[in-house]
Amino acid sequence: MLEIDWRDSMSVGVKEIDEQHKKLIDTIEKLNESIIKHDIEKNMVETFDRLFEYMNIHFATEEAYFEKLHYPEAEQHKAAHLFFRNRITEMYNKIGNNISGLSLDLVDFLEFWLVGHVMVMDKRYSECFHENGLK
Repeated sequence: MLEIDWRDSMSVGVKEIDEQHKKLIDTIEKLNESIIKHDIEKNMVETFDRLFEYMNIHFATEEAYFEKLHYPEAEQHKAAHLFFRNRITEMYNKIGNNISGLSLDLVDFLEFWLVGHVMVMDKRYSECFHENGLK
């Protein structure tokens, strides 16, 4: 588990999206705390609730901007969103089995997503969004 704090280097330069990313980081941190404190069982459903809310709001926000601004990598990005949705749903469906193992898998996946998607793939749309006046 990584200790994750928001850094300016994570910013995509769009306040609305950065705020959404901060909520994801907060969810990861709360999950890490629950694992450390061994109280993950009572917090797992809340963690998934936060993740489903994040997916619904954040992905809709990005995808609306992709359409509006004609982002050239929109389809690739949407496919990554679908992968995230499917993986989180798959994990949610396993919530009754081996919560400790599931929580570790979940935090690993979220950290992978944060580094590989948010800090790399999301950064690629920054230029397009900025060129079109989005900040």
